[in-house]
Amino acid sequence: MKRIVSLALVGLCLLVCSCGPTTQVVVTDRAGAPVAGAKVRALSFALNKDRPKITDGKGRVSVPWTTEKVRWLNVSAQGFKRSVAIFKGEKEQTVVLNRPGEGGASPDPAGEPPPPDVPLEEPALPAN
Repeated sequence: MKRIVSLALVGLCLLVCSCGPTTQVVVTDRAGAPVAGAKVRALSFALNKDRPKITDGKGRVSVPWTTEKVRWLNVSAQGFKRSVAIFKGEKEQTVVLNRPGEGGASPDPAGEPPPPDVPLEEPALPAN
């Protein structure tokens, strides 16, 4: 009986810890078509080494956040310019990627620039 109660408490703690606020990030091209396989990294002044999350076939990915940490979304995909968008902290946020040669700035021109240590290219990740 004690074991069942202990396991139930551990399960409850895991559920509570994993249920933080999240934002559905939708990555599209300029025409509004979803970009599958885009890499989305949540960035802050202290949070720049997380593994990127990969968008699904609808260009969507769920990004967990807390308002004091996440400030930018670093989004990249093959065949597109990298974009650094200001994180808005809403339930859903769309990031539009430009192809090389298309107009528009890649970094979010309406907000503050990314921190100076944001890499221009995605670092190579170790194989699992």
